[in-house]
Amino acid sequence: MRRYYTDDWGAYERHLNPEQHRVGKRNTQKIERKNLNFRT
Repeated sequence: MRRYYTDDWGAYERHLNPEQHRVGKRNTQKIERKNLNFRT
């Protein structure tokens, strides 16, 4: 995985490489849609 899109929870910042970590909801909708499709 090249990039991680997360919320602003501090644990992510401590454990993820800053170059690969993006905070925000810009790309989370696509990811959550895929997760929903896998579950159903």
